[in-house]
Amino acid sequence: MNLRNIIIGLSVIMLCSCVAGRSLAKSDIDELLFGFGGGFTGNVTTYSLKKDGSIYKGDVFLKKISKKELSDIFAKSKILADYQYNNPSNMYLFLVIKSKSNKENKIVWGMENKEVDNKVTVLYDDLKKLIK
Repeated sequence: MNLRNIIIGLSVIMLCSCVAGRSLAKSDIDELLFGFGGGFTGNVTTYSLKKDGSIYKGDVFLKKISKKELSDIFAKSKILADYQYNNPSNMYLFLVIKSKSNKENKIVWGMENKEVDNKVTVLYDDLKKLIK
């Protein structure tokens, strides 16, 4: 391999890494909050996924996910940024999508609710898998 091929190879790698960083920067999503609550005690458990990939339970750091996982999750949440649903029951689940424009969309549904959009439950399940 000559020096020219090495330089071209390194240039391609650098360009690819720049493109991956830009895709996250273009996302309008700043943070996702998700969790559950209600019942006899009324306790609420909240998890947050930050734009750097960090996941917290309340204020306690749990772990950091990969850029690819973060990009996939934020892409799914962007589709739901304007979806409106607020139908809690005794035990409920929630998803809060916070965007850079200081917009906050809170989606709340009962645990047994079958009327909420399937995209919401799929995203919620994907988020739950991240915390395990």
